[in-house]
Amino acid sequence: EPTNHLDMLSKEVLKKALLEFDGTLLVVSHDRDFLAGLTNRTIEFRDRKLHNYLGDVNYFLDKRKLDNMREVELSNNVITTKKELKTLSYEERKKLMRAVEKAERKVEKIEEALAKHEQEMADPAYYERSDAPQKMKAYNALKKDLEAAMEEWEAAQEVVEEYEL
Repeated sequence: EPTNHLDMLSKEVLKKALLEFDGTLLVVSHDRDFLAGLTNRTIEFRDRKLHNYLGDVNYFLDKRKLDNMREVELSNNVITTKKELKTLSYEERKKLMRAVEKAERKVEKIEEALAKHEQEMADPAYYERSDAPQKMKAYNALKKDLEAAMEEWEAAQEVVEEYEL
């Protein structure tokens, strides 16, 4: 809980600094206001498994159909006896896992291409080049492709989680 001892202003200063950090962060917190807009992926530890949500804490709460972090704690303390909704054959399980892996690879490939574009765009001379408008169109198209690929991955991941694979 990195923010328990901080006042509101200090939390905002810390959040701003983390947002400006050009690297990867692993943030552990139950502070919804602090987490909102800070992350692009939320990982929940539930039922001895990791549950991955491609979005910030508000997206996570929306997907879990919860109003606040307290409800997360309460729902995780309830003992569930939920088992697989349906017995899947080995081939069906394998197909589902392949779909998740394929979607993950697609997301990674697009993210790498975007990073390459962003690296080029960091150079001020980039925008003076004659091919800059076409490259920007390609970059924006990649962003849309990434969004679609992430939705694809999420849908496959939800099915896997539904069957507790």
